[in-house]
Amino acid sequence: MGQIYQFSARDNNGRLLRGDIEAYSEQDLIRRLENSGYTVTHIEEKQEHRLFQKKIPNKELAFFCRQLSSMIRTGVPIIQAINLVEAQVKNKKLKEISGLVTNDLLNGENLSKAFQKHGRFFPPLFINMLFASEESGELDHVLDLLADSFQSTHQVTGKVKAAFAYPIVIIIFANIVSLGLILYALPTFLTMFENSKAELPIITKILLLIHNGLMNYGLILLILLVLLVLMGMKLMSNPTVRKWVDFQLIKIPFVGKLVTDVMVYRFSQCVHDLFKSGISIDRSLDITAKIISNKYFSNEISDISEEIRSGVEFGSALEKRTIFPSILVSMVKVGEETGDLDQLLDDLANYTKSELELKVNQMTSLIEPFLLIVIGLMVGSIIIGILLPMYDGMSMINN
Repeated sequence: MGQIYQFSARDNNGRLLRGDIEAYSEQDLIRRLENSGYTVTHIEEKQEHRLFQKKIPNKELAFFCRQLSSMIRTGVPIIQAINLVEAQVKNKKLKEISGLVTNDLLNGENLSKAFQKHGRFFPPLFINMLFASEESGELDHVLDLLADSFQSTHQVTGKVKAAFAYPIVIIIFANIVSLGLILYALPTFLTMFENSKAELPIITKILLLIHNGLMNYGLILLILLVLLVLMGMKLMSNPTVRKWVDFQLIKIPFVGKLVTDVMVYRFSQCVHDLFKSGISIDRSLDITAKIISNKYFSNEISDISEEIRSGVEFGSALEKRTIFPSILVSMVKVGEETGDLDQLLDDLANYTKSELELKVNQMTSLIEPFLLIVIGLMVGSIIIGILLPMYDGMSMINN
């Protein structure tokens, strides 16, 4: 079971062929098309929305790679090592794939190709570094690198998700409370408001307008919301739209800076791990471009790779892009000059990780009081809108 690719190719007569095809890798697809007399002009991994199919979590991959590395280092044969690790794995999909990989190994398949058949469940980093390990003969070392990478990514993404999850949960809770007050508490006082001769405050009129709108058109609004979400998902599957949205995302104050820091961290970490495992810098960038989730960053990284292949130095290609911080550019240039690019990329990955964690903590500490103020104003306004007419009515009775 491979990955679905969209491709364009021409035959010897120049006739164009387009379509989708399943292949284990881009190289596998190109080879098959060339054997059929076609020259590939464009190839792209097809992005499919699968509601119930997810990649194996980084935490599980870190455990799998760490255990497998330890066993191989102590001299346990690869098939036996995978069987032993499989017994300890909790993720059902990873356990299932481990069993299938073991069968392929018994049939003479290479480890990298055996895992590549299930490539849609693994990040490109995993498959490509397995290929590199077979060339270098250092499988245990590469698996250690992968374990460190997956563990680090799990920790960082966990903190980032927690930073975003907190305000999202609070906002959802506040909206539920607000809707409850408008839909259920407000109607209790409607009769009193209608019988009262007093002029209703503007805030109460707005609440009544919202209440009536939700009661009369709530179902229509819900259907429209679902349609908008589905339309958004469809649009986001378009590479051009996704690239534009991702570019706008990094321009949003605070959020954009955090997204940029996450992308720079992933970039530094992935390029270091791939380059250290023996993969050329241009190929490392190609693989990293597939791992980076932000399509604007991904396209920029692919362009850098093309420039390197045309003879441009890595640091010079980076310097042309304003999305990369100056410290990254400087360290890459120093690494190229000293021939110690591997170590400097490692230092850069550690530095960006520390900076990212610090900014996440700072953002969380700033968001908490801001959210409390916003929620207090929102819920307080609704309560005031409900109670103010009652106070005015009692004042009229007393007078």
